[in-house]
This record gives sequence, C-alpha cells and structure tokens, in this order.
Amino acid sequence: MPSESTVHIAIELSVSSWLIAARLPGAEKARLHRIEGGDTAALLALFAELRSRASAKLGGEANVACCFEAGRDGFWRHCQDNLAMAADRP
Repeated sequence: MPSESTVHIAIELSVSSWLIAARLPGAEKARLHRIEGGDTAALLALFAELRSRASAKLGGEANVACCFEAGRDGFWRHCQDNLAMAADRP
C-alpha cells in the first residue's frame, strides 16, 4: 500500500504536452493533469498545489514522490524538480 503521507506523481513527457498522473494520500485512483510541453512553471505550480492540498488534508506536511521517463528531457526535468522542491522546504 502506498504511503498515506505521500503525493505520488508520474510524468509522461512529449514535445507538445506533459501528462501528469497524481495520487493524493488516501485517494484510490490517480487524477490526470495535462500541461503544455516545456511549461516548467505550470508543472511546479501543480506540484505546489498538490502538496498543499495533501498537507491540508493530512493536517501536516506531505511528501512528494515523482517518477518520469529518462529520455525526452527527463534528466533536466529531474534537476529542476529537485532544486524547486529543495527551495520550497523551510
């Protein structure tokens, strides 16, 4: 069973759009979100929104676990996400 304090996110990258599947703690199914390919700001805003919603539901801090394909900008996506998440922590 997935951790009940973790937001699970999977990203499928393409040139035209990014498809994000996100499962909040306590949810049985993941919800799909689609953003324009390369829109890093929208992706980070979605991460922040999901984390905020989960934290409010939990009454405490929620963790985020993310996976994505290694090709098609995956390495750079990983670097940007890690830097953004580190900056978001107190």
